[in-house]
Amino acid sequence: MTIFTEIWDYLVANISSIANGLLPIVVLFLILQIAYLKMPFKGVMKMIAGALIAAVGLMLFIAGVSICFYPLGEKIGAVIATFEYKWMIPVSGLILGFVAALSEPSIRILADQLSDFTSGVIKRNQVIITISIGVAIACAVGMLRLVYGIPIRYFIIPGYVLILGLMFLCDPQYVTMAFDSGGVATGPLPAVFLTAVAIGLLSSISDVQSSADSFGLVALIVMAPIIAMLLLGIVYRIAKSRSRRKGIEYKTRG
Repeated sequence: MTIFTEIWDYLVANISSIANGLLPIVVLFLILQIAYLKMPFKGVMKMIAGALIAAVGLMLFIAGVSICFYPLGEKIGAVIATFEYKWMIPVSGLILGFVAALSEPSIRILADQLSDFTSGVIKRNQVIITISIGVAIACAVGMLRLVYGIPIRYFIIPGYVLILGLMFLCDPQYVTMAFDSGGVATGPLPAVFLTAVAIGLLSSISDVQSSADSFGLVALIVMAPIIAMLLLGIVYRIAKSRSRRKGIEYKTRG
């Protein structure tokens, strides 16, 4: 079987799932178009063409992930499991988590949206780096959890308690942005690749645990960027209050 045959098989296998995912959106758009939107014919055709392009792109992306990133992640996880020093495992998770998040398109889209929404107050690169650091820390902690067999509840419960506490220290708009960042951090690339790394790592350590414990990593990946973005919001709030104080002092002296 050639590589092209394998790619074609993946594309054919995913046509129905992609169509089922996009069809309801297209149908809803057509209903709204007839009832409310009343867009010109050219605009309707442009929307349909965009949906077809998205469908083709999504099929190619899923095929690429299935053929490349998932097997690659499993092999990397198996190699990490052979490291002589255990401290190298979370360090590897830190690097892999950062790179995977940095490569996720949905994180960059969210960063652009936040930058536009705040008129450049929140910088695009700051959002990308903050979320990537959060995913990196989550991946490192997840690797430690897998190696030492620590139950995930010892991370999830304190983590969300911390999130609840940080929410009261941030402005409301940063809270909503933080929770959105947790969603985009589990995009197709980080979720599939890092889960595959966890499966490869744990299957090399213990075949008994790998079927269940390796899937807890995504839960940590959701949580960590929320904490990171809330901390960024607190930093912005402190900076804003300091700038206001300086402005008041300047006016008083003037």
